[in-house]
Amino acid sequence: MSNPQPQDRTVSQQDRTASPQNGTAHPIRRRIGLAALAILAVIGIGYVGYVNLWLPSRPLDVSHLRIDITSTTSTTTTTGNTSDTTTDATAGNATGVMTGSPLTKARLNDGATAIVNHYQDLHGCAIDRIAYDGRRSHAELQSEQRMAAKSPDSASTVASAISEYGIGHVADFQMDFTCRVPASGFGKGTTQGYNVWLAYAPTNPNADHGWVFIDSGY
Repeated sequence: MSNPQPQDRTVSQQDRTASPQNGTAHPIRRRIGLAALAILAVIGIGYVGYVNLWLPSRPLDVSHLRIDITSTTSTTTTTGNTSDTTTDATAGNATGVMTGSPLTKARLNDGATAIVNHYQDLHGCAIDRIAYDGRRSHAELQSEQRMAAKSPDSASTVASAISEYGIGHVADFQMDFTCRVPASGFGKGTTQGYNVWLAYAPTNPNADHGWVFIDSGY
């Protein structure tokens, strides 16, 4: 009787590669997993850099700025390089706006430019709209005058500017802007109807496009 031959225990190279016990199982899958982790790490670092470095230092965005000027006689809407003007036949002395005011449409547009320049440090934000309504502005300025007359010791900076430059040279603009991150004391999000008071004083050495910044707020 012949002796039984021992079973061939030779394991092929392919079997060793596929064996989970040898510590090298599924190398392609491992490489894919490591590559995915590396990509996620790069995305995470990029996002952190975008939020913490780029957004806070991003220059003020005025690429979609809309300028609405409603003077005593006409309404002008400017977006980019286009403008549309319509006549307001009801405006005039009945609104309380002084005839012969130096606040022409061209100068009021210069005022909007001065506002943009003033807020250049509003990094990470975009100014969406700057508006001037002659009737509303004059009514607000008259209110400031009345309050100052009642309480002279608590007169606002706006009332002081009216006394210095004359009510016909002071304008109350409104600004809408959106911040992607907290900036210059403003929180993240959209702020609407933020008042910016300017005085038209072209001879003032601090004037920008003929305008002097007075104050801002609600």
